[in-house]
Amino acid sequence: MRELIESLLSPFGARRDVSLAELTTLGIGGIAKWLVDARDADTLVQLVVTLDSFHIPFRVIGAGSNIVAPDEGYEGVLVRNAIRGVTIEAHRAYVGGGHGLHDLIRTVNAAGLGGIERMAGIPGTVAGAIYGNAGAYGQEVKDRMSVAQAWDGEMIRAVTNVETEFGYRTSVYKRRKQWFVLSACFALDETDPAPLEKTSAEIVQKRTRKYPPDLRCPGSFFKNILLEELSRSEAADLRAQVPEEKIIAGKVPAGHLLEQVGALGMQRGGIRIADYHGNLFYNAGGGTCADVRALAAELADRVEDRFGYRLEEEVQYL
Repeated sequence: MRELIESLLSPFGARRDVSLAELTTLGIGGIAKWLVDARDADTLVQLVVTLDSFHIPFRVIGAGSNIVAPDEGYEGVLVRNAIRGVTIEAHRAYVGGGHGLHDLIRTVNAAGLGGIERMAGIPGTVAGAIYGNAGAYGQEVKDRMSVAQAWDGEMIRAVTNVETEFGYRTSVYKRRKQWFVLSACFALDETDPAPLEKTSAEIVQKRTRKYPPDLRCPGSFFKNILLEELSRSEAADLRAQVPEEKIIAGKVPAGHLLEQVGALGMQRGGIRIADYHGNLFYNAGGGTCADVRALAAELADRVEDRFGYRLEEEVQYL
């Protein structure tokens, strides 16, 4: 099998035995046997079709900003979406799925196109942001993405905003694992660049205080709780236990619940919770996937015992 995989991947410049810790912002994980960068849509599609036809396990990844990698490594092929580039036409921005979301925001801000400026500083790629319907400070990807070019397991197709089935930190791509975003179009508002750039700069400052550049973390670990997705009785029960001022835009912050059960400063092995935010897991040095799972399970149990709600992880396990 190894010889077959090597022969299939050799035309694509595959790398062997790559550290997963170097591919993820959390900085944990064993060795990935093969890594291939797909720098255009044809290459990505050709790769996934070839691998699938030979029943070779693979995963398509982006910047690794929301991934918890396994300690035992990954025996299949990692295909990294490296399709980059931005084209602006009127009030629309066309962008490759592997382009950094923050870089896209800087580009459209400078062009005087608003609507995603408050998501500045969110790590990861555009494809990853669509996959998880990324959002911050009142803006979400679903609000501005109009259509994506995606591989649906059989063909490249246009997937509209409605067909993407966006939800809170989710989309159709989480449910249909064979679907991959190749590129996307964002419909934006023409406006003055200066206030856009000012807003983004202020938000990046806030995010930098919370997530220092050298902090090995995946961002928020657990999802906040969207009250409208709960039953009426579940929502009422949770509201009765959480101060009203803590509920923001219909969401109960996971960090608040975690802090109430003693999360601040907790540590298992090399994985620690920040002293100032209960939903910020980071690698304090030598952390492992086993440490992450143990700490996450313990805290989810504590929250469920105290509040009657099981937190859902926002991170993705490879």
